[in-house]
Amino acid sequence: MKEFESDPKYKFLIDFGQWLKRWEKMDSNTGCLTKQTHLAISHTTEAMPALAKYCFDTLNFDYFLPGKIQTDPLEDRFGSYRRLGGTNYNVSIRQIYEGEEKMRIQTILPLAVKSSNYRKLTLSFFNTKNWEDSENECKENLLNTFSISPGDVIAAQDSLPLLTYISGYAAHNLLKKIKCIQCKFTLLIEKELDLNIHNEWISKLDRGGLKYPHPDVVCISQFTFAIVDKLFSSKYEEEFLKCKDHRCLVTAITLDVLDENDIYLGMEECENHNSMYLMKKIVWVIINILLNNFCKKQNDSILKKKLDKKENSKIKKTKQEARKLSTLIK
Repeated sequence: MKEFESDPKYKFLIDFGQWLKRWEKMDSNTGCLTKQTHLAISHTTEAMPALAKYCFDTLNFDYFLPGKIQTDPLEDRFGSYRRLGGTNYNVSIRQIYEGEEKMRIQTILPLAVKSSNYRKLTLSFFNTKNWEDSENECKENLLNTFSISPGDVIAAQDSLPLLTYISGYAAHNLLKKIKCIQCKFTLLIEKELDLNIHNEWISKLDRGGLKYPHPDVVCISQFTFAIVDKLFSSKYEEEFLKCKDHRCLVTAITLDVLDENDIYLGMEECENHNSMYLMKKIVWVIINILLNNFCKKQNDSILKKKLDKKENSKIKKTKQEARKLSTLIK
């Protein structure tokens, strides 16, 4: 007997595996595990001694730690498949393939976009994270060279109704976290006092729950949109995509531009939150929405090209088969 085969832990696994086999042969309907659970525990118990034997005999390991053999990465992967498959416990093979394709695209191309194609976006909302102070990575070049003109900001006015809607969401998201009555009057306005034509889109969609943002918040959104739009221009895009944390970088640039143009929130008196704090949070939410939609749009474009290519290959194959059939008939 080899040295590792006399180890109590190795012997226990062997004995436990044999006991599981005897338990299965009892064929009892009560006091037993389900077939799936019994198969899983039996498979794991038999695999562990076999793996230990392989590591010692073939790989010449000096020691083997069974507790380090875990399936956490595999379980995490299948958890992702379930989330992408509609949060169902059971997923089909097709859903696994589709989920794998989506995860690969997100891993390889987190923000590889061509801004010339995506200046007008159908915006949707994503998870908004708190802005962290890790904004100094890979931003020196852009901070030194980036500039925005009044014409860039004016060009963003075409999207003001949509930006007003997003501003209301950003203000609502922030107020939900800080729960400050004084800041509410800084970020939102009363519906009865609203005379801004850009809020007409909100009023048409409103069923009583939408928020009407303060003009200062809308102004910040307009500057933010203009900055993001220009960062995806041919002049800055390549340098921007080299950076690691795009959201923190754009947030830092936006706050600098707002400060240079003296854009601030007209604050009501609040002891807990100052203007800069609220601006950081508002800008972060808006940038998070814009960048996630650029990424989503590009991922959809890549997937569409792949599906079109597959469809074209099917059409080509059908034509070839029809040609062969006509040749045989002749």
